Amino acid sequence: MKPGQQGVIMISFLLLVTVLTIGVGAFYAFASADFSASLRNEYLHQSFYMAEAGVDQGIVQLSKGILTQNISGTLNAVSYQGSYQVTCAPCTGASNETLTSTGTVTISGTNYSRTVRVVVKRSPAYTATAAVAISGVASTNGNVTVDGRDHDSNGNLTGAPGLPGIATSTNTFMQGGSSKVGGNGLAPANPASPGSYQLNAPALPSTPEGILGVPDGSLDAYKTSTPPATPFSNQIIYLTTSWNSVDFNGSSGVLICHNADGTAVLQNIHGNFKGLIITDDLIHINGDASLLGTVVGMKTGGVTLGNGSGQVNYSSQTMSNLPIARYTVSSWEDVRNDLL
Repeated sequence: MKPGQQGVIMISFLLLVTVLTIGVGAFYAFASADFSASLRNEYLHQSFYMAEAGVDQGIVQLSKGILTQNISGTLNAVSYQGSYQVTCAPCTGASNETLTSTGTVTISGTNYSRTVRVVVKRSPAYTATAAVAISGVASTNGNVTVDGRDHDSNGNLTGAPGLPGIATSTNTFMQGGSSKVGGNGLAPANPASPGSYQLNAPALPSTPEGILGVPDGSLDAYKTSTPPATPFSNQIIYLTTSWNSVDFNGSSGVLICHNADGTAVLQNIHGNFKGLIITDDLIHINGDASLLGTVVGMKTGGVTLGNGSGQVNYSSQTMSNLPIARYTVSSWEDVRNDLL
């Protein structure tokens, strides 16, 4: 081999090595960049899930009537630490609330964040089917009046036909004494017009949570075995024992009287109450009792209303202002702050 040829071969070899080195380096750089982008994308997905968790928590609190403008939470996973920060506006229990949730995951000291903005719409927790809805045989007695026509929050008729005065899951309604029942635009009467009450209505759920459409156990924080002091205002009360000689004294909110045995009773009721009552049994709505909203009797054996001149009047306005509600998503925006 001539000396000049050796030089050409050496130069060619060096050029080949250089090209290979550059190629391998470029491949490694591209692979590394792709891997880093993939990891970043995964971390942003995780932060998006954290933002969704914040929205879920905001909806839960709104549904329970917990009006907090700032909500935060954390979640520690195996490979990262996550958190969410949620702002609620106007956070007044309005018909529409806006939840802005930012989820963040921290990896090796670096934060990755995503933000979502959600508008949720408020609706009553319980879709009333009657002024009084009963699982078992429905009976009225004494001089009690049940009126399913719609009333405003002051007890005045709105002019809307409203709902049946009584709805029972059975095929039996017994009207006794001088009791009156009205509804569906028909004034209370004795005997009641067949159009003012409903037989064979859909069966009621077997738990208060089922009636309100919330997960089992979500009302446990409100449970008590001690009857509340009255008046209570726009509160959720969950009484697990019977309450005898009830004097509402102008109370309002949601009153649940229920236990696992189905033996919790509200008895000898006096005074004014605005809101929703869910009880295993209801006995003796007495002369000065005035219940505005809706009553649900869960006792499958039947509920007898009355033994006095008390009244139960349906009010959609009262039902729409309960301290517990359902919130459903009406719009969703992914802010994608990671692209800014």
